[in-house]
Amino acid sequence: MFCSGNKHIGFWSRIRLSGLCGIGLVTLVFTLLQAALFPCVAVEPVLVCEKPVYDFGRMDNEETVTHSFVLKNNGSLPIELSKVPPCCGSTLELKRSTVEAGDEIAIKVALSLRGRSGEQKKSFFLKTSDPAHRMIELQLVGTALARVDVRPMAVLFGDLARDEPAVKTVDIVCDTGTTFAITGIVSTVAAFNADFRTDGNRHLITVRVVPPLTMGVNRGVVQVMTDHPVFSVISIPVLARVSADVVAIPDEVIIPLENTGALMRRFALIKSKSNTPFSIIGATTPDPGINVSWQKASSGGWRLLMENIVPDDRLDGKAIVVVTDHPGVKEVMLAIKIVRRQSLK
Repeated sequence: MFCSGNKHIGFWSRIRLSGLCGIGLVTLVFTLLQAALFPCVAVEPVLVCEKPVYDFGRMDNEETVTHSFVLKNNGSLPIELSKVPPCCGSTLELKRSTVEAGDEIAIKVALSLRGRSGEQKKSFFLKTSDPAHRMIELQLVGTALARVDVRPMAVLFGDLARDEPAVKTVDIVCDTGTTFAITGIVSTVAAFNADFRTDGNRHLITVRVVPPLTMGVNRGVVQVMTDHPVFSVISIPVLARVSADVVAIPDEVIIPLENTGALMRRFALIKSKSNTPFSIIGATTPDPGINVSWQKASSGGWRLLMENIVPDDRLDGKAIVVVTDHPGVKEVMLAIKIVRRQSLK
């Protein structure tokens, strides 16, 4: 009887096991069919831009490039957009901040080529709520052709001693192929003089300081006379400051042009040669996107940090000005120099 009972129990256990296996098999088949017939859709926004780079070709640098980039939301939730303010002659138009699922939006950008020459690569950035693309980059590339290109557009000697000689050069070239000759060159002040030499349609202007300089800021203009049909006179502003005590090391902010699109940072030391105590009370920049901060340096003076500098032709020859409470030196200049791959030797 006992054995018979065990056989009876084993029989029903096998029935239950078979039933469970059958249910599992049906569940598996149903799951596979559901996956095949109803593919899973991610419950999140998915931002797509099929053409994030626009090549505008070759354009005169008196013109403005405009283009509309199309962005689409291929996800199942709305996507939020916000723009990173562009700089240096460029604009980005964001008509609305929300793109619904399955919808698209046109982002219009514009880039002024005035003052630019050679290969251009300008980036525009948007912040997004797409978890896979928190930041999207849109880019304009092409070549700006200058009727007359002046590199740099101004000569900044920075801080000098009264009797300190200094020399800087300016390259003038016509990218459109028009040849022209320089017929004369003069300086509007006695603090500077200039001469030139020519190599084809490229002209190298050499600007020199004529000591002794006066205390404070020395300003002048080098005027280059040409036989160009449009640009008969090319004016190059020149500036030097005689600083008795406070100096910047280095006094130039050098930015390579080939890193266009990348945000650069640079450091400098602002110090007193006589170790006179002073504080930095502010700084002005040629581009509002550049951030300047400072802290006490262990060696004396102030350690200056300049961030978010965009490699851009339009910054060449301009300056970051540091304002101090020093009794004799209220401003210290750091000239921005955009370094190009080609230069006239």
